[in-house]
Amino acid sequence: MDTHLKNLENEVIGYMRTAIAAFDTDHSIVRVNMYKAHDLFGDHLMEWSESFGLLYNDMMRIYEAKTPQPKGHYRTTHIGVGYSSFPATKWIADKEQPPIPTAEELLERFDRLISVYTSPNGASGAR
Repeated sequence: MDTHLKNLENEVIGYMRTAIAAFDTDHSIVRVNMYKAHDLFGDHLMEWSESFGLLYNDMMRIYEAKTPQPKGHYRTTHIGVGYSSFPATKWIADKEQPPIPTAEELLERFDRLISVYTSPNGASGAR
């Protein structure tokens, strides 16, 4: 692998790690580093290996785990106006919501993912 491309991979990984580490402290650091990682990945999109593209998707899943989608369902009722009936849909959030992981938990997941990717028999060459 080209050393220039490997350095770019390490930059993207570094930006993502810094963003995840700052989740519980400073949101501006999270935003800036996430934008840097995303822009750098996008600037060299056609140069990345398939394994790094898959790693980037896995890193994004860890990043997005900080704000899980709320669990719930939609309830549709019908409102009658004159001779017509119109559906009205309302989101009902469940009482039990998934716990939001801390930055430390996400950082542990991130570090495990990177150690598997960078290990000699890991996904560094091909996944």
